[in-house]
Amino acid sequence: DGVEYARASMSPVDRGVIEIAGLSLSEPGIYRFGVSTVDGSMSAISNPIRCADAPASRVYWGDMHCHADYADAVGSVEWNHDFARNSARLDFFSQTDHIYSTPGWATGAFNRPLVLDVRMMWAECQRQARKWYEPGRFVTFLGYERTPWERRQRAGDLTVWFMDDDSDLVIEDTIAATIESVKQAEGRIFVGTHAAQKPDWEHYPEDVETVMPTLEISAMHQHAEWYLFEALQRGYKFATVGMADEHAGHPGYDVWARFGQAGTPRRPFSVRSALTAVFSHELTRMSVRDAFFARRTYATSGDRILLDVAVNGRPAGTELIGKDAVVVDVEVHGTANVERVDIIRGDRLV
Repeated sequence: DGVEYARASMSPVDRGVIEIAGLSLSEPGIYRFGVSTVDGSMSAISNPIRCADAPASRVYWGDMHCHADYADAVGSVEWNHDFARNSARLDFFSQTDHIYSTPGWATGAFNRPLVLDVRMMWAECQRQARKWYEPGRFVTFLGYERTPWERRQRAGDLTVWFMDDDSDLVIEDTIAATIESVKQAEGRIFVGTHAAQKPDWEHYPEDVETVMPTLEISAMHQHAEWYLFEALQRGYKFATVGMADEHAGHPGYDVWARFGQAGTPRRPFSVRSALTAVFSHELTRMSVRDAFFARRTYATSGDRILLDVAVNGRPAGTELIGKDAVVVDVEVHGTANVERVDIIRGDRLV
């Protein structure tokens, strides 16, 4: 609206991030903040911000698939948590370094032979998840990526998330066995998938949705909407999430092409790291988990786009049966002009 609300100065010790106290929005609506240097040489506009009167839920942004220097990545576990909260300004986050497993040779479980001492890594991940967890400000999840050593089986990878900071590691020789162990945890653990590793659905039990409510369809490897289409054709009902799978110490804002360290090949091009939006009434571990299982999530390719979809007045994630006309309401507020909105039923553009 052209009104100047505040001025601030920045020094090198601020590391590019400053906080301005006292700014607030008093009227419902969609807002964007513009920021510019005093001389006007640089400027930017924020992502859209929705202001509502006592909303039933809010949109929170997070990344639940990230790596650190325990695996094929850079930056310590602590560094990645710090960047996620204080630089990328994520609302929720999980550090999910690789733990390798293959039939007959599982690493990482405390009661089995180890090829690397993942107990040290697991203890550090526990410490950092506990240290950075601040309900209402920044939600952390203890986690890891279960990576089969022999990938030619095309069983895919799983990200495994824990609700407790002191949880023992749960990992098995196969995806089916891992999922069965997660079921035994009775809601204290849940899992996700990997956009870069095409799963063979024959490895997954029919009731996998009881512990895996979402599919990762966007990461900095690729966009994988086809992954969701195949699952829908098989009768699964999943929501979508976007995860960076970042390896360069920038969770929430990473691009593989500028990486190429620690033995990971440099790429001539890459898509941006992805983000997940959840609709939740509060910012806690349980509320974020509940949003996953209610399928109240969506994926973006890194931009914080506000998206609201309802079918016959029911919010996204709902199951409903009806014989009357289907009315789809869509509200989108982008970070640039919206060119188009595609409606897809099953795997067909309608």
